[in-house]
Amino acid sequence: MAINTGTVQSVRRALAILECIATSHRDLSASEISGKVGTALPTTYHLLKTLEVDGYIRRGLGGYVLSAKLGEMAAQSEARMAPDPLTLDTMRSISLSTGETAYTSRWLHGDVVVEGVAEASQAVRVAGIHVGLRGHAYARASGRVLLAFGPPERMSYLRNVDLQPLTKETLTTVALIEAEIAKVASVGHAIDRSEFTAGVCCISVPVWGTDGVCRAVTVSVPESRFEAHWEHLITIMRDTVSRAGLGRSA
Repeated sequence: MAINTGTVQSVRRALAILECIATSHRDLSASEISGKVGTALPTTYHLLKTLEVDGYIRRGLGGYVLSAKLGEMAAQSEARMAPDPLTLDTMRSISLSTGETAYTSRWLHGDVVVEGVAEASQAVRVAGIHVGLRGHAYARASGRVLLAFGPPERMSYLRNVDLQPLTKETLTTVALIEAEIAKVASVGHAIDRSEFTAGVCCISVPVWGTDGVCRAVTVSVPESRFEAHWEHLITIMRDTVSRAGLGRSA
């Protein structure tokens, strides 16, 4: 794991160590961490000791693991990020009615960020959606809703983002994406057919507040059952949002 040059290398190295430990499926020894992060072993020991004393990691029988402190911090962050109760209830109602994973997003610091998730009830479901997931608004149904209806700061997004091809279906030209965004503004919903994640399709509708669209609510559906149900899903989503008073007339 390469460390980029920066102003405070010790902070970068400590964060790299935390990421290394967090993404491992087992305890890691100091020498293993040193090799993965790319820092000298004495430096690694020093950083590990600092992180351990401050309560971010602990030593298990087989090496280093994260402590509960980081989980508590993540839970506090998730609680602060959560949308209002009405939006959360609407998201959960959509998930319950459709049987699919539903989530809410908003525009934050120049990109779309997931705020809340309701897991699908079906055995075959979309995994990997979590609070704090962000990025690639151009390829996501929720991103296109927020690009079509969201805050003024969104207008500079396409001029500054790297339009990466995440799957073979991803649109990567400004002209094509702008056409999709214009379509979303016209029909009032967005569809992503395996553009963000291969084999996963999403539908997103805007959540309106007193100052316009504040959020998007999205359902994420395995591609295998999307085509047979997408029109019904849109109807459920629109009706649920409208009943909650979060539709365009709100």
